[in-house]
Amino acid sequence: MSSNVYSMPCSIDVPSTITSDIKRHFTNSIKQKDNHDNKCVASFRGRPLDGEQLNIPDDYIGVLTNSSKIVSSFDKLTYFNLDCSTSKNDCLARSIAWLSLAKILHE
Repeated sequence: MSSNVYSMPCSIDVPSTITSDIKRHFTNSIKQKDNHDNKCVASFRGRPLDGEQLNIPDDYIGVLTNSSKIVSSFDKLTYFNLDCSTSKNDCLARSIAWLSLAKILHE
């Protein structure tokens, strides 16, 4: 699994047939925060973004779909907040943490 998955605090209305130069316009702006392996900063259209990389638990696989067809799979994702730091209380971080907890509860 090698896909880079980013969750952004915005929506972009672009037809699925149009591909943009994501690397040039976004991923090249991502920088690691000092002394943090999984935290990063970036900007999108001049707006500051704070990000954090989350690992999907070992027994799970993240998938990207287009209708009912699986396009790609991933084992980690990076999510971003606009103008505020990421935290364990963010919805996406809590959802990923819940996967491990749910497994323990159902064993």
